[in-house]
Amino acid sequence: MLNTVWTLAVADGYVICLSLHAPGEGANTVLTGVLKSCSRQKLGAAVSLLTSWILGLPLAYWLAFRHHMGPMGLWLALTITAFLQTVLAGLIIAR
Repeated sequence: MLNTVWTLAVADGYVICLSLHAPGEGANTVLTGVLKSCSRQKLGAAVSLLTSWILGLPLAYWLAFRHHMGPMGLWLALTITAFLQTVLAGLIIAR
């Protein structure tokens, strides 16, 4: 028999993390589109490279495996990098 209480607790944590991830990713998509329409694709690509690969991937590894958070660490790293991308793209556009 499946442990439904444990399953619900784990799913509840993922839903909370996903609810924080979605607005950051949505805003990032809009701001990246603004950068493209302003012919600043190189800056958008640099922000994406910096946050996703240089910061996000090591953070995901550290949270998931070194900090023993498992899949929740991966989702948390995705959430953090989505907000970092949004902030950096917003600062570039505001300049």
